[in-house]
Amino acid sequence: MRKLVYILFLLAFISNNKLKAQLNKGFKAENVHGCIDLPIYLKYLGDTAGLSFNWNLGNGYVSVSPNPVVSYDSIGFYTITLVVGNGVTTDTIIKLNYIQIHVPPDADFTFDSFYSTHSFSFYNQSALVDSIDYTYLWTFGDGDSLELTTENQKLIIPDHTFPLDSNLFEVTLYVTDEYGCVDHEIKAVNITDSLQNPNVFTPNGDGIDDLLFFVTDGNTLMKLTIFNRWGAILYTFMARKLVWDGRTSAGLFVENGVYYYVIEAANGGSSRHNKAGFFHVFR
Repeated sequence: MRKLVYILFLLAFISNNKLKAQLNKGFKAENVHGCIDLPIYLKYLGDTAGLSFNWNLGNGYVSVSPNPVVSYDSIGFYTITLVVGNGVTTDTIIKLNYIQIHVPPDADFTFDSFYSTHSFSFYNQSALVDSIDYTYLWTFGDGDSLELTTENQKLIIPDHTFPLDSNLFEVTLYVTDEYGCVDHEIKAVNITDSLQNPNVFTPNGDGIDDLLFFVTDGNTLMKLTIFNRWGAILYTFMARKLVWDGRTSAGLFVENGVYYYVIEAANGGSSRHNKAGFFHVFR
């Protein structure tokens, strides 16, 4: 009798463990890294027919789906527990600190324009984690865009010249990390279509006002001519952005004094860009 009971117990034990072995197929996440509110997809790896599922998702939520979707509202590590049942026995699978939720990117940027009313430089000021790779997508509100990676954004400062058909553009920077977390920042760029220039110029090599910038629209080809007070032409050239270093066409620095300039659109361009004036040189 004792032998019979022992045999029955042994058979039940073996049968129960076989059933557990059949249940223990494991699970995986589509991505074990994510960010706040980004959905993470979990999937049971075995046949789901005839089985029950009880997930503990580590954030206070449970699910009875074989393939639940979960999101987390704070950064950190999350342990996932899955209990699989077949009506006779259950099997539990635990993965400690299986899901990691990272600090999301915080997009931000500044911009400025030194010598063009329509050309701007954009500076990435996003708050980022050094150990994570990012991609950066700039859209300039005029149909143009620029995409950069972690490596080349350290070497490239985006410059963009806007068209002349509007005076307001929305520039957007999208920052996406290697886990798919995205943030973006939008700023308005106001365009003032007018020629400007300083009236004092000090080309003395001290790094301050050593170049004379004539602010143009950055699109129109312009001709700049510099005269002395007697009307003699000292320097002339054509460009879309006008900069002068205080030298004549012969390469000699001009003396202190008052000088005159004429700016006009080259190749028969619109006269609205034409301008004349004077400035002082102090060395």
